[in-house]
Amino acid sequence: GLQRAVSKTEELKSGLFDIQEQIVDSSSSHIGSFNTKLLSLTRTDNILEIRLRIAKAKAIEKSVQYRKKTIQTIKNFLPGLIRNFKQVFTNTGNLYQIIRLRLGLEKKESKISAEISDFLTESENAINKLPYVYQRLFRIEPLENEKFYEPRTKEIEIVRSAFNNWKLEHYAPVVLTGEKGSGLTTTVNNLAQKILSGEDLLWTDARNTIEYENDFLKLFGRMLNSDFSDYSEIIKSLSSYNKRRVIILENIHHLFIRKVGGFRSLKSLFEIVSATNQKVFWILTSNLYAWNYLERVLNISDYFSYIIKLSPFTDEQIVDIIQKRHRVSGFNIRFEPSVHDLQDKNFQKKDDSEKQAYLKEKYFSELNRFARSNLSISLFFWMRSTREVKNNIITIGSLEGLDFSFLQDLSDEKVFTLFALLIHDGLTVKQHSEVFNQSEEKSRLNLLLLSDDGIITQIKNGYIINPLLYRQTVSLLQSRNILH
Repeated sequence: GLQRAVSKTEELKSGLFDIQEQIVDSSSSHIGSFNTKLLSLTRTDNILEIRLRIAKAKAIEKSVQYRKKTIQTIKNFLPGLIRNFKQVFTNTGNLYQIIRLRLGLEKKESKISAEISDFLTESENAINKLPYVYQRLFRIEPLENEKFYEPRTKEIEIVRSAFNNWKLEHYAPVVLTGEKGSGLTTTVNNLAQKILSGEDLLWTDARNTIEYENDFLKLFGRMLNSDFSDYSEIIKSLSSYNKRRVIILENIHHLFIRKVGGFRSLKSLFEIVSATNQKVFWILTSNLYAWNYLERVLNISDYFSYIIKLSPFTDEQIVDIIQKRHRVSGFNIRFEPSVHDLQDKNFQKKDDSEKQAYLKEKYFSELNRFARSNLSISLFFWMRSTREVKNNIITIGSLEGLDFSFLQDLSDEKVFTLFALLIHDGLTVKQHSEVFNQSEEKSRLNLLLLSDDGIITQIKNGYIINPLLYRQTVSLLQSRNILH
């Protein structure tokens, strides 16, 4: 065994010597090759070739950079060049139109047609001609019973959850937001009946714009039947009450005016809500667009645990609500064809029942296009569409041909006036002058011009956007990137 081990060791030793010789031979070969290459680099002609290669690479890189820079310059230049061409083209076209107008070759078109202006300004007179029962059924006001109420189950359940959390002493102020006419007050009425029945409840409404601290204190003074000289006294009064209770405050968008120092009342309200949550379950309501504006300006969502936006009605729900109210009236409906319908040969081939079915579907399609899920606007359009009441038949006129595109031509001054009216839900002449920091005479003129065209409507406390143009105004402001 030892002899075999010695024999194997000798074989292993011989193999290692062979490997050593191979490594030495290979290393010598590679080192020699490496030295030869190093020596070649010291030759003048090789150094020149290397430098040429480096210079070529740098030139190629620089040309690529110049190419990129040139392309970017052209990209930046072309839009401006196109805009200039468009402006020159527009100016030339305007000059051409002015020359034609001055030479009497073309009549100047009015920005708002007489037909649309009459449709807007005569709305109140047209509605007043309706039978009293019909006015009552379609009157735009909060519902106090559930006969015509369209349930808002999801919103009600969220408030119920907030109320239960408040009972567990969690921070749970609630704010309900929605478009004007979306049913905020009706929803609050339903909340009071279904969730808050039997609770110690206080309920008030900021009906008019409150921009001064004294008016804000009076609002709470009437609700709490007390006099206050500072909002801290309101906090003390609410906190010292011997029971927990619920307070509903509607239309908090009336607690500010868009000017320097115009947010004091609103900020005071938020301080009161935050400080009294343990004793008071707060439910506030706000115009949706005012809320969105205040959120950007003041981050007011930080003061509330539950922010509930009323979901819009579907087109089918709108149609169902109108038909439900109409059935109660006892009148029959007849839809009036438009001029276009009377000229349509296919329409003429239909019998009377087919014509009425077609006109009904067409009318509600147009109605939903104008109202876009806003119930109050839909009801208003329906009443305004009545052409005639004869015996027991109410004739509903076609909405075809109503073109509100003239709004796109309004001046910036008028457009910003509409924005202010939208977020404040109406302004007086004095308030308008404060918002825009201008004289009352200039504000009065601006408002009167809009009123004469029927774009806004004068009410007891100032001016509001014509309900028939509410949805179109929202679209206009969104297209101008004023409303988000």
